[in-house]
Amino acid sequence: MDVTGTTYEDRGGEDAFKAIFDAHYQRLVLFADSFVLNTSAAEDIVQTIFTDLWQSGRWQDPSRATPAYLYAAVRNRCLNEIRHQNVRDTHNIRYVQAMLNVWDDGENGEALLEELKKSISRLPEQIRRTIELRYFHGKSIAETAEILHVSENTVKTHIKRGRATLKLTLGDVRVKIFLALVTLLAD
Repeated sequence: MDVTGTTYEDRGGEDAFKAIFDAHYQRLVLFADSFVLNTSAAEDIVQTIFTDLWQSGRWQDPSRATPAYLYAAVRNRCLNEIRHQNVRDTHNIRYVQAMLNVWDDGENGEALLEELKKSISRLPEQIRRTIELRYFHGKSIAETAEILHVSENTVKTHIKRGRATLKLTLGDVRVKIFLALVTLLAD
């Protein structure tokens, strides 16, 4: 129910959804921002909640459009984002440690990068494109699958095969450094 006493269901369709959105969007963004400490990320989270709500049609269920439901959905999405950020931070720390070890051993960073580029260019086309999308452009498994018009399992298989080939060519440590580097740059 909005401030005029009209229920959202009485408005019908897009008007009802817009009323729900207008009534809660700004406060939900502030709420999300208190978790993620990034206004842009908070806006993305809230927009995703509303997009999911619209696409699923759940907004028509009065129990799904309540402020309590919306705040819980935003909170849960924020906590997922924080967990995901913690995983990225852990990977970044491992990357820095690996890079320090390599440069302590006298490796030339530019030569290593050039060697990696050559090895990737020799991969079969689909595997090479999958590795580039996933690591150089930071695409998720699902996004990569959509771009290449293949299943997510095919993307996972291409990544596994590409990494295995690179490990044979370059050695395990160098591949881990490479993957950490491009993952860090993509984030």
